[in-house]
Amino acid sequence: MSETNIAPQTQQNAWEAELVEIRAEVEREMENLVTELWLRWTDREGRLIPTSAEWARGEQQRATEAEQYAEQERQRTERLAARLRELGVEPSE
Repeated sequence: MSETNIAPQTQQNAWEAELVEIRAEVEREMENLVTELWLRWTDREGRLIPTSAEWARGEQQRATEAEQYAEQERQRTERLAARLRELGVEPSE
């Protein structure tokens, strides 16, 4: 009698293990699909509305460009001040 009880339990464990394996396989496939297929919002003119990650990258790029521009302007100001000093004019700060 104990053998008949063990067999269904063993069979159930095998099915559960197989289901877990199938589920993991489906999840892996879903991960691949999510990176390849994506529903996107557009505005009325058909332009894509950026995702939060795209928006963050864009903001980071704009911040970097602003910092670079500020540094260029600081260097330009220093060069002009040095030129004025060469001409005997003390630039006001």
